[in-house]
Amino acid sequence: INANIIDISKDRANVKMTLVADGKICATGKGLFVAVKEDHPAYHRWN
Repeated sequence: INANIIDISKDRANVKMTLVADGKICATGKGLFVAVKEDHPAYHRWN
């Protein structure tokens, strides 16, 4: 898996990824990762 940050700011990062197996691209994707504070409803969601 290769991932690169496309854009980053104070509380979020846009990431682009590529999954390669046996020299072939099997999957690509993008993700927006957002940091949330303790008072946000989603903060404890992934404990």
